[in-house]
Amino acid sequence: MNKKHVEDVVSFCRSAVEPAIETVNHANVLSGEYISTTWLHYYDPESGYSVGVWEAGSFREAFISEQNEYCHLLEGVVRLTDSEGKSEDYSQGDSFVIPAGFDGVWENIVTVRKYFVIS
Repeated sequence: MNKKHVEDVVSFCRSAVEPAIETVNHANVLSGEYISTTWLHYYDPESGYSVGVWEAGSFREAFISEQNEYCHLLEGVVRLTDSEGKSEDYSQGDSFVIPAGFDGVWENIVTVRKYFVIS
């Protein structure tokens, strides 16, 4: 491992990251206009590890999680529903991990802004 220094530390508040805005338009979008804004503060191409801030308005999307994802909601409400129809709501201040292999529906009830870590 290469030795790292303080200038290698990624500070979200000091980062000059430009947001990436994407309109997601595929068959898994079940309802709503899925437009996301992502500030990717750190990405390691070797491991696929990524960290940043994500925001999107109300929408529903069927998905299967291919990686583990940690989420901390800064604002909004998310409803996760699994393939058996069981659901949980998460709101501002909540943290949760979606394990790789989760099969279900992600729903933003209102606009959501979150920190994410994907590995």
